[in-house]
Amino acid sequence: MERALDLAPVAFLVMGHRADQAELSHSWQAVLALGGQPALVSSSGGEVGLFRGPVPAGSMQPDVELPDADAAGFAGLVLAGGQYRAAGAGGQPGAVVFVRAFVKAGLPVAAIGGAAGILIAAGGVAGRRLTSAPSLRTELAAAGASWADERVVVCEQRPGVLVTAQDRSDLPAFCRAFTRSFFCRP
Repeated sequence: MERALDLAPVAFLVMGHRADQAELSHSWQAVLALGGQPALVSSSGGEVGLFRGPVPAGSMQPDVELPDADAAGFAGLVLAGGQYRAAGAGGQPGAVVFVRAFVKAGLPVAAIGGAAGILIAAGGVAGRRLTSAPSLRTELAAAGASWADERVVVCEQRPGVLVTAQDRSDLPAFCRAFTRSFFCRP
């Protein structure tokens, strides 16, 4: 069995200049723990500030800027720790195109909390079962998704695996689910 992590790095798309430290670092460490290579893709260029609520908690340099990123060079996409809702509303068309490329190619995507907003804009939720921040429930239903009030949902329906979680309190289950789905595929 060839594992996805043997093929290419996993993209971590961060929107804006700040990210939720817990969401990003836990997901990042989960990829590293399996011998995978995470790669930070930044939509805004420059350093990404990490925050615990309103408190600064460090920073990360992106590995690649969004205009230079190509979904074909990655094993999957993780949307954890960024400001996705504004991007989904049209504020970052390049980010929407990037996410759409993963969806269309059938590459696995994992999203936590409000990241489902960019999945809506990318056309990645119709006919899919998922969860998200509860505030997106109505928008997801309008986009043709079946929203579940569950901590983590794994949808294996084609074109590719979609792993979603409601919020950062679900990080341990989210990380187990997305790494299993991304890296243990036959």
